[in-house]
Amino acid sequence: MENEVKEEPKQEVKQEKKQGKGLVIAVIILTILVLGLVGYIVYDKEFKTRNEKENNITENKNNKDKTKTKEKEESRELTQEEKQKFGNVINKLNRHFSSLYPLSNPSTMIDNDELLAFVLTEIGYSKQSFTGSDVEKVKNEYFGNSVKVTNKDIICPIDKEPFYTYNSSTDTYTKTDYNHGHDGPGFMEAYYFFDSGNVTNEKTVTINSKIIYVGYRSGTWGPTYEVFSNYKDARYYTNPIYSDESKDEGFAVNDSIYQKVKEKLPTTTFKFEKNSDGYYDLISVSVK
Repeated sequence: MENEVKEEPKQEVKQEKKQGKGLVIAVIILTILVLGLVGYIVYDKEFKTRNEKENNITENKNNKDKTKTKEKEESRELTQEEKQKFGNVINKLNRHFSSLYPLSNPSTMIDNDELLAFVLTEIGYSKQSFTGSDVEKVKNEYFGNSVKVTNKDIICPIDKEPFYTYNSSTDTYTKTDYNHGHDGPGFMEAYYFFDSGNVTNEKTVTINSKIIYVGYRSGTWGPTYEVFSNYKDARYYTNPIYSDESKDEGFAVNDSIYQKVKEKLPTTTFKFEKNSDGYYDLISVSVK
């Protein structure tokens, strides 16, 4: 019969259904494998990141511990040469700035006029002229960069007239003709005694010292020298810890006197830190 429609064999239909089911199963299995692989990658990455963080924390802690140990290992006592070097600096500071002790922040507690007066005592009143660079050099030797100086006329604290006038265009200080009737600002006599000192990491210098302040009053039978434990007592002649009545005006505090009053003296601690220019910044002066 010409118009007869031929049907596909049932076996071929079943085979196609089986293939379709197999493809679906394969896709499902492949999806599960992909998801599993992605999950493993994410977990592995997270695990590694967490381990790295923990390792970094541990490493940083170990480094800090090593640094602390290293700092302790690099702390040493001052050499004799260093004791003398810093002793000279401290002696000069004591004679001019002990009225300000303790100095928790030299940069704000030391007045520019006081600083210029100090520099002038180091340069010398006999100089007819000097430069702002000379001022900066002296300042650096005693304070490093911890204190800044502004060049201006140097005024006598007693009569308020200038010792030297400053010309900014030439960066030059010139001595005035004004007769002050005195050599310059006075200061309380202070005697420095080294107690102990160390250097940490070849940078930070800490010095513990004892300071004796001396006052003088003239009497009928000769001068009376009194020793004090601090600037204020010496300034107003109160609470002396030692007295000496002598006609000898060459009195000086020696080791014998120091040993007698040592236990009555507070400890004055000076801290310096070496800067990039090779000078030592005065960080602080504490009294306990």
